[in-house]
Amino acid sequence: TGVPALSVPVGRDTAGMPIGMQLLGRPFAERTLLRVGHAYERTQPARSLAPVA
Repeated sequence: TGVPALSVPVGRDTAGMPIGMQLLGRPFAERTLLRVGHAYERTQPARSLAPVA
């Protein structure tokens, strides 16, 4: 369809399963979509998304 999409990890549910956020952009707007995903990841602590051991 030409619509770029990006999945970004956002946390875990109460059972410890990973939750992702899917971002969709306008056709041929991959650069903007990647910038939005990168900005979100910079604001969130990555340690809370590490696999549960």
